[in-house]
Amino acid sequence: GGPPATTSDLAAAEYMRPQSMAQTLAALEKGGLITRHPDPGDGRRFLVVATDQGRDVLRAAMEGREAWLAHAIETTLSPEELAALPGLIEVLDRLAASPPGVPSHRSG
Repeated sequence: GGPPATTSDLAAAEYMRPQSMAQTLAALEKGGLITRHPDPGDGRRFLVVATDQGRDVLRAAMEGREAWLAHAIETTLSPEELAALPGLIEVLDRLAASPPGVPSHRSG
């Protein structure tokens, strides 16, 4: 899912160089997982859209990761670590929501 994106948008989101992302997208397009269309607003750019097959592959990969994580949590963490997970998840959510950019030093 998701709206169409440009190669540059995807590269920035994944912290990749646009040239590296272009190579990745070419392989995904060859495999039938995405399509690229000229941007109606800017003919120099292309918009990338996942195909139905691409969405299915992504969904299966995400489900596999979720199953792995659930299994790892159940079999690896101690009861104390399990109890600490909600607080850790809250901290990670805050970190993930922080804007990228130049780090600032907090005072105090």
